Amino acid sequence: MLRRVPLCAFLCALMSLAGAAPGVGAAPGVAGTWTGALESADGEVVELTVRLERSPEGFWIGTLDAPGWQAQAAPLEALSVSAGIVRFSATGLPGAPEFVGRLSADGAEITGDVFLDPPPPPPASDVYLIELETDGGFWKLGDPVNITDRDGYDNQPRFLFDSSALLYTSIRDGQADVYRYDLAGRTSARLTETGESEYSPTPLPSGSGFSTVRVEDDGTQRLWSFDARGQSPALLLPEIQPVGYHGWLDQRRLGLFVLGSPPTLELADVVAQTRRTVADGIGRSIHRTPDGLAVSFVHKGSETEWTIDRLELDSGERRTLVATRAGSEDFAWAPDGRIVMGEDGALYACSPDARPPAWQQVADLSLHGITGITRLDVSADGRWLAVVGARPSAGPPPERIRTPFALRAELR
Repeated sequence: MLRRVPLCAFLCALMSLAGAAPGVGAAPGVAGTWTGALESADGEVVELTVRLERSPEGFWIGTLDAPGWQAQAAPLEALSVSAGIVRFSATGLPGAPEFVGRLSADGAEITGDVFLDPPPPPPASDVYLIELETDGGFWKLGDPVNITDRDGYDNQPRFLFDSSALLYTSIRDGQADVYRYDLAGRTSARLTETGESEYSPTPLPSGSGFSTVRVEDDGTQRLWSFDARGQSPALLLPEIQPVGYHGWLDQRRLGLFVLGSPPTLELADVVAQTRRTVADGIGRSIHRTPDGLAVSFVHKGSETEWTIDRLELDSGERRTLVATRAGSEDFAWAPDGRIVMGEDGALYACSPDARPPAWQQVADLSLHGITGITRLDVSADGRWLAVVGARPSAGPPPERIRTPFALRAELR
C-alpha cells in the first residue's frame, strides 16, 4: 500500500508553446515550457521548470530544471503522453520523482500524483563498551558489550569527565534525544525529551551539564546547553548556524564544524560571542589535544588524502600529525597521547610524536561481529573505550510517498 502525505501542490503556468510543431497530433497542449514549484514531503519548496516536446521521429522528450536540487536540464525518463495520460520521471533527482497525471477535457489542466522515495533513515548503529587494560604500553581489550542493541540509530558516544557514564544520541520514533549510560549500574536513561532533536552530546568543561547541536523547529542547527539532568536548555551561540559538530577547547572556547561547501572549522568564544574561520574542508571530528594547547581535526585535502592536523590556539601554527586510516574521519585521543581510529572492523592506535608516526592494529573487532566502525571515545581514566559499529538494517524497504499534484495552463 502507498501511504499518503499532506497535500503538496505543484502549481504551474504555461509560459510558451515552443517545441509544438504544427500538425503533431495527440495532446498538442502538452508541448511547451511549464514552470512552478513542488512542495516536497519534508516541506521544502523546490522550483521546477519542465520542457516537453515531440522529436522528429514522433517520440516525446523533455528536461527538468530544479535549482534547489542542483539539477539543470535533467533528462526526463519514461516520458509518454497517451489517451490523455501524461507520465514522466527523473530518477536522478532526490526522491526519484515519478509524475502520473491526466489532461483535462479542455486541455487546461493536468492533475494526478507524484510518487517519491522517502528520505533515507539514519544508518542503523550500536554503541559498544570495551574495557581497556594497559600492560607495558600495550593495550588489552576486553570483550565488547553492546549497550544499545536495538534496531535504529544509537551513536555519538562521549564519556563524562569523571568516567562514570557516557552520553549518546538515540533516534526513536523519528526523534533524536540524548541518553546517559551509567557504567556502574549498566543502565541507560533518557535525558532530553523535547520537540526538537539533539545531536552530538558533549560534556561541558565545567562539568555542569552538556552541549548539543539542536535541530530547531524551522530546521536551524545551533549550539545549545543543558544541565546534567537534561533540563534548562540555553542557546550558546545565537548567531552561528548551521552547526554540524563541535568540541570544547577550554571553559569558553570551542571548535565548530560549520556546514557549507566546503565545511569550515570555526573557533568560537561563548563569552565574547566571537568567531573566526581557521580551516576549511574538514571532517566531523574536533578534539582538544591532550596538552590542551591546540585543536585537532581531520582535513580532507582531496577525496583520498585525509590527515589529522593540529592547530595551535595561541600562535595559529598548523601542522599535520598523521594521515588517517583509509576512508575514516572519526578519531579520539587516549590519555597516554595516542590517537585511536577504526577502519571497518579493525581498531588502530598511533603515537603522533613517533618518527615516523605509524598506525598499529590493536584489535580486530570483526571477530566479535563489529564492522563499519565510526565514532569512538576513550574515557579520561583510560579504562574504557566506546565504539560505534554498523547494524544491519531491519524490516522491508520504505514505501514510496504518494502525493497529489496539479498543473494548469495559463496560456493556450
